[in-house]
Amino acid sequence: MSATISVRLRCFSHVRDAFGAAEVSLELPAGATAAVVEAKVREALPASLAGLALRVAVNQQIVDSDAVLRAGDEVAVLPPVQGG
Repeated sequence: MSATISVRLRCFSHVRDAFGAAEVSLELPAGATAAVVEAKVREALPASLAGLALRVAVNQQIVDSDAVLRAGDEVAVLPPVQGG
């Protein structure tokens, strides 16, 4: 049996719409990276948002896709911010 970790996914904008909540718990394989969470989010998004640029933050710090997650981490997948 492989080990798993649980992280809290904070959901904003389109991501919140896709998951139906502002925060969800994700069970991931031990050693999972930020890229794994981004892939799970992309699977949940509608096809019309497939090309949406996303950034991943772990414990309120933007990270690269190869950042390894730990049990209890707070992960946010951030959609692009528009300004004017």
